[in-house]
Amino acid sequence: MVDPLPEEPEYLEDPEAKLEEWDEQVWGDNENEARRNCLEISHKVKARLMSVERVSRRSKRWLCHFRSYE
Repeated sequence: MVDPLPEEPEYLEDPEAKLEEWDEQVWGDNENEARRNCLEISHKVKARLMSVERVSRRSKRWLCHFRSYE
């Protein structure tokens, strides 16, 4: 049985705050595993996960794109 994906937390965005965007690499056999790893990071740092992209077709490396407000 596959673990369900954790839900992305809801954070209020302050339009006057400084916007910060960054990428973080994770490893995963498939997109669901990579997204789960990205969501774990987003929960820890209280950021919004914007996208998950595979680095290359044959790689198990994925790139998580995050956004947060200071």
